[in-house]
Amino acid sequence: MPVIRDTAFPLTNYAEGTYTLPSSVVPSAARAVSFSIARCTSATPTIWPSASVKISVSLEVSIDNGATWRFLSGYTAEGGIVGKNGVEAPESSFYVDLPSGVNRRLRGSLTITGGTLRSQAFADVVIE
Repeated sequence: MPVIRDTAFPLTNYAEGTYTLPSSVVPSAARAVSFSIARCTSATPTIWPSASVKISVSLEVSIDNGATWRFLSGYTAEGGIVGKNGVEAPESSFYVDLPSGVNRRLRGSLTITGGTLRSQAFADVVIE
């Protein structure tokens, strides 16, 4: 399936606070969306290395061209190297199906606490 990738947040240092993903139109053929943010690994030790830096990601959807909004998905995470069975996770992410419709929009936010975050994030829209 084709994917439309958008750099939600380019690679840089982000101070504590809330950053918004502005409202954007969802293509009528879109069936799902994912959001991913780069994590610290042995290969990328300067990306989000501190476990004291925490994030909260929230994504909202509108099915009436932005007149009303509802929570779609999100997560919280803390920095540092994480993984499973000795394999480091290069990103934290979620994937969620979108409601059907032709007047859909997405918007979101990234909240950072506990210090400065150095990372980058992507939003991907999966097309049928």
